[in-house]
Amino acid sequence: MQTSPLLSLSRTPRPPSHDAPVDDEIGPTTTLNRSTTSFPLTPRMTLSDSSLIFALKFLLRERAFCPSKSPLLRCGLKMGLISMTQRPARNSIAGTDDERSIYLPADDERVDVIEHEFSPTEVARAFRSSENTAPGPDRLTYHHWRSLDPSAQVLTRIFNICLHHQRVPQVWKDSTTILLPKGGDPLLPTNWRPIASSNTIYKLFMKCVAERFKDWPLRYEVLSSSQKGFMPHDGVLEHNFLMHKRFEDARTTKKELCLAWLDVTNAFGSIPHCAIDEALCAAKVGDTFRNLVNFVYEDCGTRLLTSEGLSPHIKIGAGIKQGCPLSGLLFNLYIDPVLRRVRSNSNCHNVLAFADDIALLEDSPSSLQNSIDIVFDLLHSIGLRLNPTKSMTLHISGVTPVGTRNFVLH
Repeated sequence: MQTSPLLSLSRTPRPPSHDAPVDDEIGPTTTLNRSTTSFPLTPRMTLSDSSLIFALKFLLRERAFCPSKSPLLRCGLKMGLISMTQRPARNSIAGTDDERSIYLPADDERVDVIEHEFSPTEVARAFRSSENTAPGPDRLTYHHWRSLDPSAQVLTRIFNICLHHQRVPQVWKDSTTILLPKGGDPLLPTNWRPIASSNTIYKLFMKCVAERFKDWPLRYEVLSSSQKGFMPHDGVLEHNFLMHKRFEDARTTKKELCLAWLDVTNAFGSIPHCAIDEALCAAKVGDTFRNLVNFVYEDCGTRLLTSEGLSPHIKIGAGIKQGCPLSGLLFNLYIDPVLRRVRSNSNCHNVLAFADDIALLEDSPSSLQNSIDIVFDLLHSIGLRLNPTKSMTLHISGVTPVGTRNFVLH
């Protein structure tokens, strides 16, 4: 077992070593030593045991780590097989001028998202709110940055230089991707889930940028009120209340209620980068913010960790960056025209969204089918598509039993 100095194995004590072999099991007397306090874990558990991960998350988040060399946990895909699955990204989001008008320019004057430079207080606040996560290609963690620059003076200067030039170093745009098994045939790349790790200095910088941007859409009502994902205030309770109210109204008035829960296939990984620029331009976010985001996504790439080591550099032409603090807000801006178009066809709350999870509520099967068709066509125009196998509908009637009905998702 490879451990940090704060984690000791009383059953098999030995000093920590980076060359020590890695075991896939932890003994029954594993204890957490912090001063004079010890926390006994559950009897004999493996690395895949969720209770162990849960304990380490809250008790040893900053120091504990345990890499595994088990063939069941390491990706066994060959580089050649991965390169065969790569496909070119879309360089446009529509085929006609009418479809491109989905992103309509704002008709009011708006203040730029980034009006002035970062202050050390802003960067230090980002320090304090950042949880310790896996490092990127440079292997530097948040703990290292806190030790090297506790007052955030140096990082503030670096970040302000990036704002001035509206670009970031090329190494910040690259990441290392590991593949986690989802089940099924391990020789199929589709049965592995990619997890990308970017450099922590890049994530700190983008967190400062995201803090400037998160309140800006609320100030100018840039996003539909139906969207609650990645927003400063939790809107899940509001969505639950609205849906519960529609259920109760249908029961008490004995009227129909038709609902559809729609799943978007690989929503975050399918966004053409050109669509992000169109959405930013239409929203009038300002040149500094727009140019900075465009440069971050220009020529960005990753290297996959395979059974043969790191793959060659892979250019990424679609999708928002995984783990980037700004990605969720960019996705909201990207998909917002779809929600607004559906909402404009009704006088009540007929669409609820939490990021890429969309729920439609209508009073009749024909109205629901019409809303589904609108969502399907608009998503297709911006490079997304619905997944029929993971989407579902519900028809409630207070008059007569309805049974099942087939709604078309193409």
